[in-house]
Amino acid sequence: SDAELASQIKFIGVNGPADGFWISSRQPDLLYVSSIEDDSVRVRNLTSNTYEVKLTDDRLRWPDSFAEDEQG
Repeated sequence: SDAELASQIKFIGVNGPADGFWISSRQPDLLYVSSIEDDSVRVRNLTSNTYEVKLTDDRLRWPDSFAEDEQG
């Protein structure tokens, strides 16, 4: 039911405007977030609920989708 589904949702934190999200199959506790506000990629640790900038670069104008190959 909708109520049962709603009871499964939990608030993790505010990420800000983003265009891409990715959870690695190798590190399922890390949520990668593209940050369009500051040309960066941020990482939220879903276990400790920390949120930090992983990298920033002016060439990351409007970072979008992520991808993972067999090497991670």
